[in-house]
Amino acid sequence: MNATNDLTFDEEQRVHILALDQQKEASQITATSKQYRETLNQFNSISTQVISQIEDLAKQTENKRRRALGLRALNASSTAASDFTAALGRAKLSSRQFELEAAKMEVQAFEGYATVVKQTKTAVVEIFGGQ
Repeated sequence: MNATNDLTFDEEQRVHILALDQQKEASQITATSKQYRETLNQFNSISTQVISQIEDLAKQTENKRRRALGLRALNASSTAASDFTAALGRAKLSSRQFELEAAKMEVQAFEGYATVVKQTKTAVVEIFGGQ
């Protein structure tokens, strides 16, 4: 290397303003900085991918939560409909039982009437002697 005042030239005749030991140190700092920048870019890329995956998982989770809420509401309405149908069935059964009891009472009343008519005929025959 040729040195002229503060300027130096290397074998390829490039101009340098630093001393040789400072040039080597500057080259090392530059190489380390480049490596740091590449590592930082890789980290940024990986971080972006991780964030994207987390956002996708969050969207999927939110969709599953909404679907679960919808299914819960559907189940609740289905249960309410089943309860209503069962109550309606019980009401119909109760109505049929009432009709059955009413029919039994009518039969008993008719049997009582028939008994009274029969007894009346018997009494008339016994009292008046005829038919």
